[in-house]
Amino acid sequence: VLFALARTEGPCDVDSRSCGHDDAAGLVQLRRTDGKGGARSNATRGTSCTCGENSGNPGSCCSIDDGKGGKNSGDFCGSMFHKNTCGGETPVCCTSSGDAQCCVEGSVCSHDWHCIEPTTAACPNRVKLEAGFACECTCESCGVLPTVDMAELKAGKAMIVTSTAPSKSKDSARFMDFKYQPLAAGSSSQMDIELQPDATKQEILGFGGAFTDAVAWHYDELSTCMKKTFIEQHFGATGLGYTTGRVPMGASDFSRMNYVLDNTTDDYDLEHFCLRDDRETDAPCGSDYKVSVIKAAQDEIQKASSDGTLKLFVSSWSAPL
Repeated sequence: VLFALARTEGPCDVDSRSCGHDDAAGLVQLRRTDGKGGARSNATRGTSCTCGENSGNPGSCCSIDDGKGGKNSGDFCGSMFHKNTCGGETPVCCTSSGDAQCCVEGSVCSHDWHCIEPTTAACPNRVKLEAGFACECTCESCGVLPTVDMAELKAGKAMIVTSTAPSKSKDSARFMDFKYQPLAAGSSSQMDIELQPDATKQEILGFGGAFTDAVAWHYDELSTCMKKTFIEQHFGATGLGYTTGRVPMGASDFSRMNYVLDNTTDDYDLEHFCLRDDRETDAPCGSDYKVSVIKAAQDEIQKASSDGTLKLFVSSWSAPL
């Protein structure tokens, strides 16, 4: 015989088939789950309906039936327009006065009461923000990108990766879901891709990002292990695999102040060139904290590939005035 904990409005006998329920009472009683006695509860109905984090409409969140019994008394998950029974593979109830849905185990509810599904390999540390959810990177875990199956690509399919936010159509939030879609004519693929290997336009040198003062400033603020994680995620073999970087010549939109590397007019021989950054207004020459993150990226690229090289191009952020 299994027993489940439930809240009741007063003491009741374990062998009794009826007990009142009041979520505010807070009195705990044992209830039988074998059908021989005890009040109706989640367990007696063979489900494990639970109200999701941030779920609204508590009167109809895992109630017995259409709001009866109160929150967490049954498997009903409903609203003015929806009637659902949660349990099994979708035990989490997200409900409001106008909408309701059952979500998979581990889900939480969005600000508009739709499913935010459990973490995926690409987003193991989901955090709730004021405007939604984000994937947080930690020293222990930072997500793993989907692995490309070359056999599927050689078979004439495209790998389609999508991330979606919850919407009024009840689509749950997903992080880097992927599938292989046939590209054959007449297929139901989401896109048409036409390759012209003989029409050479320009060479792709690589993919990457900009090493700005903002990058260096935030990089300096990270712990040692997070610096390592940051570099691995962007330049490592299991990360994005960046191999190219742009370095601003002087200040950029991502600097805390305006500055130039040579403030002398017509100094074509660069006799007054001054390597500096945005840490001080009158910064001494010869120091730039962007160098540390650039060197870390170079080391990671060489670790990922014996002949790996970080390609850099230096340019002014905007046209000279």
